[in-house]
Amino acid sequence: MDNPPKNYISMDEARTLLPGLRKRLTRLMRIHRALSLMQTIHLSYDDNHAEVISQIKQYREFHRLSYQIYKNLDELFSKGCIVKDLDIGLVDFYSRFGGRDILLCWQLGEADIQYWHEVDGGYEGRKPISKLIEGRV
Repeated sequence: MDNPPKNYISMDEARTLLPGLRKRLTRLMRIHRALSLMQTIHLSYDDNHAEVISQIKQYREFHRLSYQIYKNLDELFSKGCIVKDLDIGLVDFYSRFGGRDILLCWQLGEADIQYWHEVDGGYEGRKPISKLIEGRV
């Protein structure tokens, strides 16, 4: 399977996405928690017919919510947002600095994009944006 093309965005472009991203990410996190909870629930009935109907309804809701998550993730990706973790609200943005690919890194609850990391790095390798701007990387 081919990797989708990278959608590079600048720091300013990423910052303009934050207000809408906050709302959408909060909603996605609620849906994600609901899906996780649904996977832990198993109802048992004395009546087989009632159990089958209940399972069909539960599966239908599970798939509806799953579709909402993937549709929203795809829309966010097309804008340059890479949702890395729905449990903590972690998002990366492909960007370029000094002739190389980097990822701007933002987490729900942060007021602004304050961190970045190398493409092969992760959350643990986040570095302050101020060091990037000052050239101390």
